[in-house]
Amino acid sequence: MGLTDNNKKAISFKKLVGKAHTQQDFTFSEEALSSSVSMSYQTIFGELIDPLPVTNGGLSALNSTDGIVKRVKFEIDLILDTQIGANQSQGYQLKLPAGGDVTIGGVTYSAGTYLNAGLGNLQIIPPLYGQVVLGTNEYDVTLYQTNGTSEIAKFDSIDWILDYYNGVLFIQSPPAGYDISATRPGYLEAYLYVGDYLKDSIGGGSSIIGIESDVSTLYNLSNSNFSLTDNKLLRMSASSANIVVIPDDATLTTVVSGSSLSITQSGVGQTTISGGTGVTLQTSDGVSKLRTQHSTATIIKVTTNTWLLIGDVTAW
Repeated sequence: MGLTDNNKKAISFKKLVGKAHTQQDFTFSEEALSSSVSMSYQTIFGELIDPLPVTNGGLSALNSTDGIVKRVKFEIDLILDTQIGANQSQGYQLKLPAGGDVTIGGVTYSAGTYLNAGLGNLQIIPPLYGQVVLGTNEYDVTLYQTNGTSEIAKFDSIDWILDYYNGVLFIQSPPAGYDISATRPGYLEAYLYVGDYLKDSIGGGSSIIGIESDVSTLYNLSNSNFSLTDNKLLRMSASSANIVVIPDDATLTTVVSGSSLSITQSGVGQTTISGGTGVTLQTSDGVSKLRTQHSTATIIKVTTNTWLLIGDVTAW
């Protein structure tokens, strides 16, 4: 005898709220033992995802990318042995389209690769990462019939749902003969995650530091100076005195607490690190100048509009 539907539902719900399922009549609040959903750091997104890829990043065209997400029109095939009637399959699988090779984490996935074959390294960005504006989420996917232009509505009578992790499309109510109909799903347009996964962000093996050099005397930091890897270096190479300014959170919109940046004075001009308007820079004895050529310091965001400066700094 298999598990009852009630037990299946209870197991799923309790696991999602962090509880084990030890007795079928227990509510989740009565369960004493904890549980969770297991995930490998090889399949967890390791870079910040823009909540508005079109509005902020201009990623509206197919194959456009910011190096973290990429707009793709996936091709769709039937999954064999998922029929519930004659030519009525419920399972479909997405694959990379012709000319759609992608390289993620040093591995190249060629056109025709099924997303589920990536074992979690070919994930579609779920709408939960998007910002809803006037009822629209730019990470909502679009499903098309086999002609690639006729859209299958989100609430179509076939009742479809996409698994963003493995690219599996489930059709609850396929009509008779749907498998051989031109109106069945043929394409799906969405954003593929192409950035680093957590294993690469935190140095699952070797670590590569992103280095930027600047020769100006006034440098205002921006979002691009930071990443979840915390492994970027800014080299100030000016021959005269120069200042690095940390703007407020209204400018550094994607920089979270714990983010950091190393700054080195690679030129002969002395580098001063300063907080912009509304920004508090916490330093030992209030000093914020790099001591001499090749001196290095690190700034760390500790809370809202507040940064900590540590390293080879001086008051003069």
